[in-house]
Amino acid sequence: MQGFSWIEQDHLAAMPRPGTRRALDEDLEFLEMSGITILVSLTAEPIEPEALARHGIDGLHLPVEDFTPPTLEQIDRFLSEVERARLEGRGIGIHCTAGKGRTGTMLAAYLVSQGQSAADAIAEVRRLRPGSVETREQEERVSEFARSGQ
Repeated sequence: MQGFSWIEQDHLAAMPRPGTRRALDEDLEFLEMSGITILVSLTAEPIEPEALARHGIDGLHLPVEDFTPPTLEQIDRFLSEVERARLEGRGIGIHCTAGKGRTGTMLAAYLVSQGQSAADAIAEVRRLRPGSVETREQEERVSEFARSGQ
């Protein structure tokens, strides 16, 4: 799947919206074969639950408007899901449209939750996924999350 990358091997992955560049079922089959069993959708419209179910993937829909940051509550919900996946030994994927702005913001918040500073987390996400965390508001949300001490 073009644009797929692991942030933590076999645990946390990022990608553009499945079904954008090729058939949805092809992308979902790739995710299934890669061990992704939870898919977090940040787009206005989630991936069809029936399509996910055909590939043994559970969906979580946290809609965030394009080019805006997620709320702190959405970040907390995402991080709870990542932790649950870790405890259950499941792979989790996250996407927005291109897999960079909203997705990158969530990934940077995850790295902050793992002990990185906001600046280091944003830099690491941009290294792994060039072009990520696209707006000043998204950068500021990562910093706000870091200051919140969560």
